[in-house]
Amino acid sequence: MSGDWNANTDFGHIAFTVDPNGNNVVTTVIKMSNFTCGGTFLTTETQILNSWSISDGEFSGNVDLADHGFANMTIDSTYDQAKKTFAGTWEEDAHGSHCSGQWEAIPRK
Repeated sequence: MSGDWNANTDFGHIAFTVDPNGNNVVTTVIKMSNFTCGGTFLTTETQILNSWSISDGEFSGNVDLADHGFANMTIDSTYDQAKKTFAGTWEEDAHGSHCSGQWEAIPRK
């Protein structure tokens, strides 16, 4: 479960790193390209140095996409031991509009 992971999404891309012990997500990169949620148009790349704990193969984290609190994203994920993948959902609130989707991450090689 440790290492670098990548997922393509409706809004662009999520990449994250799990520490060598598999206990925490230590870095996350969110890349949005020409994404619209309600009336909000976003193109951004944000790196978060975080420590989202992984418990029973699951983690959840929140990201402020605009540094002003008007566009926030929640990322939830579960590790599938059999498939060796992380899969989950993302939810974004931007100026009162709510958008969401699913993603599946594979290890970066």
